[in-house]
Amino acid sequence: MGEFCPSPQGDSALAAPPLTLSSPSPATAVRPSYGSCDRRYVKLVFDNLHGSISVDPLALQFVDTEEFQRLRDLKQLGLTYLVYPGAVHTRFEHSLGVYSLAGKAINNLKTYQGEELGIDHVDMQTVKLAGLLHDIGHGPFSHLFEHEFLPRVDPGSSWSHEDMSVLLLDSIVDKHAIDIENGYLKMVKEMITASAKPTSTKSANEKHFLYDIVANGRNGIDVDKFDYVGRDCRACGLGCNFQYWRYI
Repeated sequence: MGEFCPSPQGDSALAAPPLTLSSPSPATAVRPSYGSCDRRYVKLVFDNLHGSISVDPLALQFVDTEEFQRLRDLKQLGLTYLVYPGAVHTRFEHSLGVYSLAGKAINNLKTYQGEELGIDHVDMQTVKLAGLLHDIGHGPFSHLFEHEFLPRVDPGSSWSHEDMSVLLLDSIVDKHAIDIENGYLKMVKEMITASAKPTSTKSANEKHFLYDIVANGRNGIDVDKFDYVGRDCRACGLGCNFQYWRYI
């Protein structure tokens, strides 16, 4: 073997050149547009039911608010955990799950019937937001608060978590200065209340199928139920043979 000969310049000759940090150009520093799925701004979370979920930039602005984070403290099944100790899952992961399924459903519609149905990126983003925010207005103990507590303390009350979700949505957009057009926001709110309050707006008439994805008031088949059937059964240790993905 040959003899090792050190470089006259010493170790500095073998060192890698220093990395220089540069500021992002204006083109890369701009905020993502409505419906953007730029991977630079997407956050990945792992769900024990659906696996990896990509949260897009606009949805992430809502997720990072205290109003949405409070869902971590709302158990999905109220007091059911007293009988099924494993039922401690919350509205937070359920909302992310519905967001994911709503995205898959509208993506499949876009892929196979997008041109026929006229589905655009606004429709896709709006449906996903409706799935994410549909339960944000739930009170303590979820449905127990709405259907048992309120009727006893305030008989005749017409309060519903869907209406509260709409009110909170307006408050979040104003409070956190979230950049979303009023027309898009209106569509999201209409999709959230679609099961209880059928709407007759132009958008709902032209693309009525969009309003059945998250909250289906016609036959009850929607991604909200797809998620909580699978999630609740898993948390309670019950078997579930319902293959919801075949409907998506």
